[in-house]
This record gives sequence, structure tokens and C-alpha cells, in this order.
Amino acid sequence: MTCPLAFRFSYIDRIPSPASIAATKGSIVHRALELLFNRPSTQRTIQNCHLDLVSAFSQYEQISDLVDLNLDELQRKELEVQAHDLIDKYFEIEDPKEIKPIGLEVKLQAQVDGTTVRGVIDRLELDKAGELIVTDYKTGSPPRNNSESSKLNGVNLYALLCQEVFGRIPAKVQLIYLAKPITIIAVPTSSTLRGVKQRNNAIVQAVKTACTKGEFQPNPSALCSWCGYQKLCPAKGGTLPVA
Repeated sequence: MTCPLAFRFSYIDRIPSPASIAATKGSIVHRALELLFNRPSTQRTIQNCHLDLVSAFSQYEQISDLVDLNLDELQRKELEVQAHDLIDKYFEIEDPKEIKPIGLEVKLQAQVDGTTVRGVIDRLELDKAGELIVTDYKTGSPPRNNSESSKLNGVNLYALLCQEVFGRIPAKVQLIYLAKPITIIAVPTSSTLRGVKQRNNAIVQAVKTACTKGEFQPNPSALCSWCGYQKLCPAKGGTLPVA
């Protein structure tokens, strides 16, 4: 659990995290890529992807993620330019015509050592040998080399869910960082997934302990600048709501 207090705000108090430009941009670009891969392979061109991005923006006109930002004309234009730039960079990484997706925004759920674990995979595909590949898109900055392993925790959890639901360990998991653009690839193993289980169990135990004691302490780090709960966090001068 990176920050126990943020966990409390999100999952126990159910306080919605305020909309942010970075998160909304990521959601819209994710939606555009989902629309692209819903097309026949021959139609997965960069031109069509930019059209899909326009469609994604149109869909978000009625969604709070975009509406609540209250962007002025200049801010909205800047957001659109940045999103289109990410689409251009995506096509520097791979040719979507060659991808064989078997699921997009795939929701998986399994019981892992008595705890319900859920995840949403951006793209689940088959390689040329028919093996599973888990792909996760990232629109933020890629990690430094010494923090790559922590960034793979999420996709390795998806690999565990694939094992539990499909009875198969993916041949690889990958994070596609559109802004760079680069791809970080890892090959999950039985040992990897045992480690994921151990980490998951430790998080569950930490949550149970915090709930029992009623103690959810802030854990200040570089990630604080991305947190939507800073106004409620004592570590940032905020006021902690009554539990």
C-alpha cells in the first residue's frame, strides 16, 4: 500500500479524486486506442486513430473527467494537441495492424488466497505462437531504471489474474509509455507470480491492521504531486476528515 491515507480516502471513505488534466488525457487516449483496435486490422491507420481520438473527446464531453476540469478554449486546445501527439508517438512503437487482440479493457476477477482481486487489462492479445501478452498503456513519463520493477507490479498482477482465470501465465507483460515513446517488457514466471501473491497478501494484512486500529497514516513521497487528496492530507497542510 503506497499511501495508507490515500487508500482510506479512495476505498473506505469513497471520496472521489478530483479531475486532473493528466488523468483525463490518459483516459481519452486509452479510449481512442480502444476504438482503434475495435477496427478491422487493415483499418488501423494513424489517420483513423486520430479520428478515433476526436470521437473519444466527443464521448468525454458528457463525462465528469473532462467536464469538471472547466477548461477554457486555450487549455482545451492544448489538451487536444498533447493527446494527438501521443497518438503519433504510439505509431512509432508498434504497427497495430500486426496485433491480434482477444480483449480490450478486459475485466478480470479471481480469489487469491481468500481475497478478491480485480484488474482491468488495457489490451490482451496473442503472439504468433498463440501465447498471451498483457499490454498496458501509460501516458505519463517512463520510470527511471531503478524503479522499473515497481512499475511492473500492476501488469504482473494482471499476469497472476490470467493464471487464475485462464490457467495460463502470459508469455510477456509490457508497459507502453507513449510520451517517450518506449516499451518496458518483462517475462512473468511462476516465481514472479509467487512474489505478486506475497505482496498482495502483505497489502491485505496492512489494510486489515489499519482498519482495526483506525490508523491510516500519510506516506509522503514523490508521488504526492499526483495525488488528488492533498487538500485532505495533514502532510500537505490539509485537514483530515473525521473517519
